[in-house]
Amino acid sequence: MGVRPDVADRALRLVAAFEGHGGGVAAGNFDGQTLTWGDLGYNIGQGTLVPVLRRIRDLDQTGFTSIMGPDFAQLAVTGGLLFTDYVRRIVLDERGRVRRDWQERFMALYRTDAARQALREAAQRYLGKAEAIATTYAFHTERGYCLALDIAVQNGSVLPTAQRRFEDNVESHSGEEWRRLRAMAYAVADAANPRWRQDVLSRKLCVAVGRGRVHGRDYDLERDFGIRYAETWEQEGDET
Repeated sequence: MGVRPDVADRALRLVAAFEGHGGGVAAGNFDGQTLTWGDLGYNIGQGTLVPVLRRIRDLDQTGFTSIMGPDFAQLAVTGGLLFTDYVRRIVLDERGRVRRDWQERFMALYRTDAARQALREAAQRYLGKAEAIATTYAFHTERGYCLALDIAVQNGSVLPTAQRRFEDNVESHSGEEWRRLRAMAYAVADAANPRWRQDVLSRKLCVAVGRGRVHGRDYDLERDFGIRYAETWEQEGDET
């Protein structure tokens, strides 16, 4: 099997728009993750940011250190509590927001070749998880793959609770795929932390039906990203 490269690219752009971290904008501790950065929202809390930063440093140690400073560069590679404490004391302000001078550093880092390569490599993990989710639940359309990717990025996976809710919904077993995508949207949202349920639901429903409002912005997946319902995400001639 395998996802078509053009579908992967469009799906990544959609999810990056949902995540709101385009252009290298970093987010502070608004959600308990301490620091979030990168197109797909890599963060300290879930352990996804340090590997990306470590890879950037491996690719261009001089450039990374020049932009982020020697203390950040060293602690980012080490990770752990020392790095978390440094970010909270030095990078964030008293309200947990990224200080302006550090925001400028993260945006400059984002523009480097090393960062772009590291972020592309990191995205492959999510693309693979999305393929596994789409295959497991027999989602064959481009929208189906995009929903799987948004689940992989925002929720990690389809939790057992969400799977049971999906399977209990009669629409998830038959009918047009968009009905099953909608059933999955509700199942994943209902299984999420109640604090974030509405955010999860708005994203998932937008993908499932092809349009909607997320974070105050109106989206039309085909118009804005070229993501079509009728087309398959799978590469031709890749099955044996």
